[in-house]
Amino acid sequence: MRDDTTAIIANRWMLHQRQLVNWGSYDGYHTFEPSCDPTMPVTLLTGASESGKSTLLDAQTSLFYPTGIPFNKASNSGRSERSDYTYIRGLIAKGADGNATYLRGTGSTGMPMPVWSAIVDTYINHTDGSTISCAKFMTLAAGADSSSIHKWFLVSDEPIDPRLMDRYRNEPFNKSQLRATYPNAQIYTTQQSFQEVMWRRLGVNEHACRMLYRMQSAQTPNQLDDIFKQGVLDVPQALQYAKDAVEDYERYTEIFNELKSKQQRLNQVQAILSQYETYEVSRQRTRQYLPIDPQTSEGESVILAWINTSLAHHVRQSIPQLVTEREHNNRILASVQEDAAKTEERIKEIQAQLDKHGGTQLPRLEEQRRHAVSDERRARSHVNELRPLLEPLDLTMPDNQEAWETLHDEASDFLNHEHERRMELDDATMNATLSVRETQQVRDQIKAKITQTQQQGVRIAADNERVAARDALAQAAGLSAQDLPYVAELMDVRKDEEQWRDAMNVVYAPLSQIILIDRRHEQGFAKAVSEHLDAHAIMRRNWRFVDLDQHYDDAPNESMLSEKLRFNDTSPFAAWVRHAVQQPQYDAVCVEHIDDSITTRQIQTDGQFKEGTRGAYGSKNIADLIGFVDPEYLAQLDTQYRAAQLRYNEAEKARSAAKEALKTFENQHDLYRDVTKLTWNEVDVRSAVRTIKDLEERITRITSDPDIQQLTEQLERCQQDKRDIDQRVAELTNQSNHQQRLIELEQHWLKNVPESAVGKTHVTPTAQRELAVLDPHAIELMRQTIDNQFGAANTTDSERAAIIVGSTKTGDTKVPDDDDIARFRDMILGKISQAAMAKLKECRTLTDEQATVVEQSMSAYVANHADVVGPLEPSVNDIEGYRNERRQLQTQIAPTALDEQYRLCLGRIQDSLTQINAALRSDTRKITDTLDNINTMFEKLPYGPKSGRMRIQVTIKPPSHTFKNALNDAIDLMRDWSLQGAHTRSQDEATFQELQPIITMLTTLLGKVRNQPGVEQYGAFDLDPRCRTAFAVDVDNPDGTKEHLNTTGGKSGGALQELTSFVYGAALIYLLGGDVDGHPGYTTIFLDEALIKADGNYTVRALKVLPMLGFQIIVSAPESKTSEIMRLATKAVVAVKDPKQERTTLRRAERENMP
Repeated sequence: MRDDTTAIIANRWMLHQRQLVNWGSYDGYHTFEPSCDPTMPVTLLTGASESGKSTLLDAQTSLFYPTGIPFNKASNSGRSERSDYTYIRGLIAKGADGNATYLRGTGSTGMPMPVWSAIVDTYINHTDGSTISCAKFMTLAAGADSSSIHKWFLVSDEPIDPRLMDRYRNEPFNKSQLRATYPNAQIYTTQQSFQEVMWRRLGVNEHACRMLYRMQSAQTPNQLDDIFKQGVLDVPQALQYAKDAVEDYERYTEIFNELKSKQQRLNQVQAILSQYETYEVSRQRTRQYLPIDPQTSEGESVILAWINTSLAHHVRQSIPQLVTEREHNNRILASVQEDAAKTEERIKEIQAQLDKHGGTQLPRLEEQRRHAVSDERRARSHVNELRPLLEPLDLTMPDNQEAWETLHDEASDFLNHEHERRMELDDATMNATLSVRETQQVRDQIKAKITQTQQQGVRIAADNERVAARDALAQAAGLSAQDLPYVAELMDVRKDEEQWRDAMNVVYAPLSQIILIDRRHEQGFAKAVSEHLDAHAIMRRNWRFVDLDQHYDDAPNESMLSEKLRFNDTSPFAAWVRHAVQQPQYDAVCVEHIDDSITTRQIQTDGQFKEGTRGAYGSKNIADLIGFVDPEYLAQLDTQYRAAQLRYNEAEKARSAAKEALKTFENQHDLYRDVTKLTWNEVDVRSAVRTIKDLEERITRITSDPDIQQLTEQLERCQQDKRDIDQRVAELTNQSNHQQRLIELEQHWLKNVPESAVGKTHVTPTAQRELAVLDPHAIELMRQTIDNQFGAANTTDSERAAIIVGSTKTGDTKVPDDDDIARFRDMILGKISQAAMAKLKECRTLTDEQATVVEQSMSAYVANHADVVGPLEPSVNDIEGYRNERRQLQTQIAPTALDEQYRLCLGRIQDSLTQINAALRSDTRKITDTLDNINTMFEKLPYGPKSGRMRIQVTIKPPSHTFKNALNDAIDLMRDWSLQGAHTRSQDEATFQELQPIITMLTTLLGKVRNQPGVEQYGAFDLDPRCRTAFAVDVDNPDGTKEHLNTTGGKSGGALQELTSFVYGAALIYLLGGDVDGHPGYTTIFLDEALIKADGNYTVRALKVLPMLGFQIIVSAPESKTSEIMRLATKAVVAVKDPKQERTTLRRAERENMP
C-alpha cells in the first residue's frame, strides 16, 4: 500500500546506481540500481546468508563514510576483519594455518597478478534532475600487500563508467590515465579531500554520515539522550572559547616565564660581568707588580735600582745627624767624668773614718751570715725529705751525729746486700701467688663439680664434653637427654663395698662412656646425626642400640667385681647394664694382691689392674665418672670443697705477708739510698741555727754603734752613686765611640759602594727608566719589606744607616770589606724578591681563581641555556660575547614590550571569558531551537498504532553555581581592569595571577572532555549543555491518551523500531539540512537488517516512517523477512552466490517471484 504523505525534504539526492568492479565476491563488473520511487523509494536487498548482501553495503562504508568506520559486522561473521585489501583480492576463506584463499591476484599457474577494483555511485537530485558521480579506484600490483594499495577518488557531474579503466589493469593507475579517461572529473589522491567535496555537494556532514552508519549497522541507543547527543547536537562553542582562554593563558604564561627566564639570564650575565670586573682588577694588580718580578732579569734590576736609591738615602741623611749627636754626647761625657772624680774622693774619706771605728768587719760578717742561712735551709730541706721515708718504718730522725752514723752504717750494709734480699722476697711472693692460683683452681673445680652434679643428678655431669656430646646427639635425633643415658649413670658401688670404687672406675672406664639408645630409634638415627653433626666429632663418640625386650640369665659370682655393684633399676636399660658388666672383656676378679702367674683379669682396691701380660698400676688421673648421686656422695664433695677453701685461705694469707715484706723492703731501699748520700753536717739543723744566731749577735753589736751606722749609710750611698756614674761614663764613652765608628763606616760605604751595583747584579738603564714610572703598589711592597727588615725599633735614618753599613755593635771598629757591605743589600734584595714573588703568586692565584669563578659561571650559563644562547665560550677571553648577550637580553625584555604583552594577553582572555559567558546561553538556546524545528516536522507525521503526534521535550540544567560565580568574578575583574585606563606592570601581573582560579577551573573541565562513542568532546559539565540535557518524548493520541518516554529501552521490538525510525529520521533531517523551506538534502539510507526485527506490522510501520520523512531506503534482509518488506518495497534485488565459484551476481526480483 502506497502512502501519499508528502515528503518534507524539498531537494532529494537519491542513489541512482552503484557500480562495482572486483569488490569482494562481486567479481568483474556489476551494477545495483535501487528504487527512486517518488513516494516510497524502498528497495529490498535479499538473498541467502553469505550471498554478498553486506558486501554490497560495505561499498558504502568504503566510499562514503569517514575513515576509520569499520565494515558491517555481518560481513565479518566467522572471519577476520574485512578491509579494502580483502575486498580487492576477494577473500574466500582463511585456514587454521592463517593462509587465505582469494578470488583474484593469482593466475592459473599460481603466479601473482595485478588487481584493480572500483566503486562508483551516481546520485540524482529529484528536485532539479542534476547528477553527481563519486568514484573510488584501487589498484594492487602483483604480489603487493595491504600497505601497497594505490587509491584514486573522482567527483563528476557526468556518469563515470569504471570499465573504461580496465585497459590499464596491468599497472597501477595514475592521474594522467584518469584525466584522459574522465576529462570532466575532479581527481583526488586522499579520501578526506574527496569526501569534503562529495559531502558538500550532497549536503552531508561527518555527523550525518556517522548517524547513517549507526542506522545501517542497527546500533540502537537505549536512551533518547544518546540519539541526540550522538547525532544531533553539535560541539558547543563554549568549549572552544574555553580552550582559547586556557591556551592564551598558558601561552602567555610561557611567554612571561620566558621573559622571567630571560631576566634570570640577564641577572646571571650581569653577575658574570661583575665577576669579570673583579677578575680584571686582579689581573691589573698583577700587571702592577710585573716590573719587579725577580724571576726576570729586568725585574731584578728594577728592585736593585730601588734598593740602591733607598739605602743611599738613609746613609746620606744619617751622617749629619750622627756628627751632631756625637758632639752633644761628648759634652755630657766630660761633665759626668768630673762628677765621678769627686765621688771617688768622698768614698776614700768615709772609709778612713770607718777604719778608726772598726766598721770594716761588717761586710765580712754579713757574708758569713748569708752562707749560714743558706746552710740551714738546705739542712731543713734534707730533713723534710727524710721524714716521709722514716715514718713507714717506724723510725725517727737521728738527733746527734752518733745516731746518724749508726743509721748511715745500716744503710750501707742494706745496699750492699740489697740484690740477694730482693731475690728472696720476689721468690717468696711468686711462690705465694702460685699457691693461691693452684688452691683456687682446685676449689673452683670442686665447686663446679658440685653445681653441675646437683643440676644433672649424675656424676658424669662433671664432664662437660660428654654432656655436650650427648645433648648434640639428642638434638640431632629429636630425642631428650634422658632417652640417651651413659652406662656410668646407671651403676654404682654397693655402699658396703665403697673401697672398690677406684677399681670400678679403672675396670669399667671403657664401658661407662657408652651412650645407650633404644633400638626402636635405630631407623634413620645415623643419617640424622650425620646431617646435623660434624663427621669427625661423631667418630670420637660411642653409642649402642639396645633391645629393651631381651632377657638375660646371668649367674652371680661373688669373687667378681660385678657382684660389688648396684644398678638403677628404674631405667629400662638396667638389665642390659647388669649383663654387660659381667662380660669377660669388662669384669675382673677382685684380689688383695695381683698374681702375675695367672692371666685372668685381676683388680685390686687401689685400682691396680692386670689382664694377661698387660697391667696398669694405680688409679691416678682416673675420672670419677661412675656412680649415683646420693647425700653421701654430695657430703664427700662438700668436705672436699671446705678443705680446698681452707687451703686457699692459707695461701692468700701467705701471699699478703710476702707482699707486705716486699713493700717494707722497698721503703728501706728508698730511705737508705738517700741516707748514704748525706753527711751529718748536711742534716744538722740545730748547729746551723746556732751559727746564724752567733753571727747576728756580732753584727748587731757593730751596727748598734751610732757613728759606724751613720758612716756605713754614707759609704753605701756614695758607692751606689759611684757605680751609677761609672756606668753612665761607660755608656757615654761607648756611644761616642760607636757614633764615630758609624760615621766612618757610612762615609766608607758611600765612598766605596757604587749605587749601580749590588753583588753581581747590575742596574740597567731600562731598569732606571722603569723605576721612574713604577706603580705605587710595587713601591709600597718594597718599602714595607725594608721596614719589616729594619724592625719597629729602627725607624730613624741613623738607626737604619747603622744596619745598612753592617755595624750595630758598640766598639766594633772593624771596617767592613766589599762582601760585608754587599751582604745586607743582598739580603734586602732576597727579601724583596721573596715578597715580590709571593705577591705575584698571590695575585696570579687570585686572578686564576677569579678566572675560574668567571668561567664556572660561564659554563653553568652555557650548559643551562644551551638551547637559547648563541655560540658563547666559557672563557674569559670571550667576555665580549657576554657583553653582547647582555645587550640582546636587555633589548628583548624591554619594559615597554613586557607591558604590551601583559595588556594584549589580558585583553584576549577578557574576550574569551565574555564569549564563554555568551556561548553558555547561545549553546543552550541552539538546543531548544533545534528541538523546535524537529517537533515542527513531527506535527505532520502520525506515530504509533494510534497515529498519535510525537513531540520531543528537553530539560537543560544550568551550570554549577561555583563555576558561574567564578566566571562572573573573572569577568568583573577584567571589566574593572579595562576601566582603569593606564596600568602599571605590577597591576597587570596581579590581574594575570588573579585569573588563575578560573583558568584552573576551565582546565579541569577541559581535562574531562573525551570523545565517547558517537559523541565528540563530551564531559565538561559546566561548559557543555549536552552534559546537562535530558530528552523525553510525549505522544498525544487521538483517543486522548498520552505517552511519556525517556528511553528506547523497555518497549517491544516493533515499538522500539518505530520510535528509533522517528527519532533517527528527525535527527538526520536536522543534520542533513532539510527543512520545510526546501534546502537540499541527502536521502539515501542503507539498513543492514536494521528495523526489521519485529513482526510484520511493526516492521512495515518502522520502515514506512523513513520514506514518510523523505528518505530513500535500501534494506538488506534475510529471506525470512522478504514477504513483510515486500508489502512496502517498490523494488527488490536478490544477491545470488555460486557456491562453487564463490562469485555473486545481482538479479531483479519480481513481486510474484518473491517467497
